[in-house]
Amino acid sequence: IDFIGFVISGAFGQVHQTIDEITFRHTLVSIGLNLPASFYGGGPVSQSSAIADPNALPSVSIDAIKMGNSNASFGSIRVKRIDMRGTSSWSWTH
Repeated sequence: IDFIGFVISGAFGQVHQTIDEITFRHTLVSIGLNLPASFYGGGPVSQSSAIADPNALPSVSIDAIKMGNSNASFGSIRVKRIDMRGTSSWSWTH
């Protein structure tokens, strides 16, 4: 898949940290996520949290989405003033 004219404007303020397995599991339970043991296999987790900056409302646009050698496009996407303030995300190797 090719993303033609991919543009991010504005600021994303984030804090990154590594948390251990116990902290991660407690965090999930505290927000109401009771996932099966097979969902997460243990080990360190990278946690990213968006800073609550009132001016951090970025926009994202993609002019065209194409696949393979075709000139046909799936269309374009525009998302304006994305409010991610206070959002957290987690990632880990598996």
